[in-house]
Amino acid sequence: MIAPAQNLDHTAWRALLFSALVIFTTISAQDFADVDGDKLSQRRTIPIIAPIASRWYIFIALTSWSVILTATWRLGPITGGAFLTFGTFVGSRYFRLRDANSDRLSYLFYNVGFLTVLKGPLILT
Repeated sequence: MIAPAQNLDHTAWRALLFSALVIFTTISAQDFADVDGDKLSQRRTIPIIAPIASRWYIFIALTSWSVILTATWRLGPITGGAFLTFGTFVGSRYFRLRDANSDRLSYLFYNVGFLTVLKGPLILT
């Protein structure tokens, strides 16, 4: 049975908020690789509407998520440093490399990075 929403504590609300924002960031990151197909189907994605600003957004979002999640999860200096480095690396790829093949590879890195870190705390506990 699911508890009523008013019984959620601060940690639960923060987890829900972070999850929603990470999902939004993931959807945005995924949109870069198929700009041509989205244009053909007349979809209006963030990379189509704002091609330059969307590159800044994804760079800032991935770097920010790396900082926020490192602090929230209280990752140690080695794991946290690796996560911060990887987030900045992937974000900078999206910003610097702007062709479909590079965007596909950046999205692969994005998923591998997040899955590795998300699985890490589960393995370590």
